[in-house]
Amino acid sequence: METCFQKTEFKSALRYGTSNIKESQGTRICHCTLRLGYDDITDKEKKEREIELEREIAQLKLRIQERDRTIFDLEEQIRGKDAIIVDRCQLIERLEQFHFERSSPDQDSLEEKSESTVKYVNVNENDALKTKQEAQLLEELEEERKFKVKLMEQNELLLQQWDEALAYVEQAELKRTSTLIDENATLRKRINETLVISKNGIQFVALLLVLSSLYLYSWS
Repeated sequence: METCFQKTEFKSALRYGTSNIKESQGTRICHCTLRLGYDDITDKEKKEREIELEREIAQLKLRIQERDRTIFDLEEQIRGKDAIIVDRCQLIERLEQFHFERSSPDQDSLEEKSESTVKYVNVNENDALKTKQEAQLLEELEEERKFKVKLMEQNELLLQQWDEALAYVEQAELKRTSTLIDENATLRKRINETLVISKNGIQFVALLLVLSSLYLYSWS
């Protein structure tokens, strides 16, 4: 009856990972407790590292969004400059056409000059006014051309800045992505090594538990 009780207690000890066998009539008491599990410090470091990687990935996504917004703003500025250049070109064409029309011989004015002296004086006054207007239009035309050249230079500068910003962001993104991939691979390797060590430790402890149980059972 005592042997049967000891066997039942031995099976219960194997089930819960502990061995607690006591002999009530003898002088020998054997108490053995084994604990199995993962390393808490290693799990804590693993979780902290995963949280840090997630935070870095979120920061990288924010930087990519900022880059997209910067590129969009530059494109909007370029489109605005292009629209201004088109408007200026159309204005220059109208001014050139107006200047050409004003410079062409006016046959009607010549006929009116031969008809009347009063008309001749009026025509001279009109010609003087036209000459003044033409000079003003030519001056405006020159200013518009200079402004057009300035806008084109600004447009080229914006395009250059956009290309430089895009290249810089792409290089930073590639470098950051490569770093994250390397760190993730290192972390996975450490996790796998921890799991392998834990598995081997569990097998060793289980074997030790079986041997101890057999030894104690033989003494019973």
